[in-house]
Amino acid sequence: MKKYLLAMLTAMCLCLAAVACGGGDSEETTAAETQAETTAEETKEETTEETEAPATEAPTEAAGTVVGTWKLDPTCEWAAEVESADLEIREDGTFSLTAESNGVTAAVEGTYTLENSHVILTPTSANGQDPTELETEDCVLDSNGRLVADGGETIFVREGAASQAPTEAQADLSALAGTWLVDPDSTGLAEVGGGTYTMEIQADGTFSMTLDAQGQTTTVSGTCTYDGIQLVLNAENGEDAEAILDAQGNLYFEDDELIFAKAE
Repeated sequence: MKKYLLAMLTAMCLCLAAVACGGGDSEETTAAETQAETTAEETKEETTEETEAPATEAPTEAAGTVVGTWKLDPTCEWAAEVESADLEIREDGTFSLTAESNGVTAAVEGTYTLENSHVILTPTSANGQDPTELETEDCVLDSNGRLVADGGETIFVREGAASQAPTEAQADLSALAGTWLVDPDSTGLAEVGGGTYTMEIQADGTFSMTLDAQGQTTTVSGTCTYDGIQLVLNAENGEDAEAILDAQGNLYFEDDELIFAKAE
């Protein structure tokens, strides 16, 4: 989310700067751009007349938990790079995402699905054009009722809701202490050849994770911290990992696409 909107904003700022500076071929360039826009509009109109856009399948009733207007949390990392960012999630299964920086606005439209606590955003247009190279975004509805993306760098809160700083109880590792098992349906599990993960989290800030796969057992241990949004694992071998506690009480490792549920 953060990456592709920033890329769009940067490209648009460069285009505006080039126009402002002018040049010998500025009129030719403007004429070419106008012709391209006219052609694109004519093609769009012809396509619209020939075929009807497929109906958007509305999400399940559970989608009502995310429908509404979301504002970028001013305390998150991305807020330092843009002036504003708004996310509108609609009941018909569509969304719009806009961001503004230095007077330039980037806008993405698309569809979404809700899978447990994961809001999957699929772009269908970027500033009215084909969203080339824009990837699907996986946002997590965390246990504080916020939408979190980009490994915790981007956080949206509902319009009108105060930014919820984690309470001392929420940030206490004892709330996560115990045994966690990987969800066998996790997307990233196939990349490690299947198997099972078992993670032990201790209230003293230590953890151990064991992977049983292909007849071999591997164990990694280290220290961990929790700020009420993210669990950060600092392994002794130097490899770090970050997970978000979602609204369902699961730990979601976005980079590895692994989901852990606490054992009962």
